[in-house]
Amino acid sequence: MSVDNEIVMRDVTNAGLVVSDRIGRDVASQIDLEDALEASRYASHPYTAQPREWPPLVEVVDSWELPSVLIERYNASSGEGTALCGVFPEIRRAWASVDNTLFLWRFDKWDGHCPEYSGDEQAICVVGLAKVKPGIFVEAIQYLLILATPVEVLYLHECSTLFIQVM
Repeated sequence: MSVDNEIVMRDVTNAGLVVSDRIGRDVASQIDLEDALEASRYASHPYTAQPREWPPLVEVVDSWELPSVLIERYNASSGEGTALCGVFPEIRRAWASVDNTLFLWRFDKWDGHCPEYSGDEQAICVVGLAKVKPGIFVEAIQYLLILATPVEVLYLHECSTLFIQVM
């Protein structure tokens, strides 16, 4: 090996050591996310973490497939529309919306019913549930489904398995 090659190799080796040292110092100076959350249990930190010895917050007991009509509608939109979903534990129902259509079904047992409500052309962007004030509606109606689109708010109630628009 020539003298020039030896000098270059020594410089490359030294540069590699310097870069490795710098990377090591950068990594050592960063705080691990788990450690940061662990430290957040103190009053000076705004976030809290669940202690490791606690059981998990959510336990999957059972799982069900989504209603086929919902899957078909979603696939028909080619995944380019607006799709939302959620759960209303108060009425034991799960819901999903695809564009301007809302689907509602029981999540605790499949009864074969998945009523759907199709609104105007506007996509559903918010779905909520509100407990009604006693004496306003017939006694059988205890909750209102609230749907919002970019241009309107709709109040719906469930009567048997069909949606009926009330306002």
